[in-house]
Amino acid sequence: MADQLAAKLQQEEQVDSPTTTLGRIGEIVEKATGVESEQVTAGTSPSDLGVDSLSMIEITVRCEEAFGVRLDDATVLGFSTVGEFADYLDEHAAAEA
Repeated sequence: MADQLAAKLQQEEQVDSPTTTLGRIGEIVEKATGVESEQVTAGTSPSDLGVDSLSMIEITVRCEEAFGVRLDDATVLGFSTVGEFADYLDEHAAAEA
């Protein structure tokens, strides 16, 4: 299933991608859940966005592809806000670059 999702992600066009990590996460959340990216703020929790377990898997895979960071379930489930997740991605994307 992850391979199929990765293939789908590669086919999607990247038009007017935001430049901040938080903005990029917002677009990923919008694609996975339909929640408008503007509703995704640093203080927003996944439950505030109505993210279910399947959506979280899709968001995780999309973020791995977009940021080049490997994410495990325990790490992803440990974040209480989108801002914490964005900070983690910033730190680890720089380390893996």
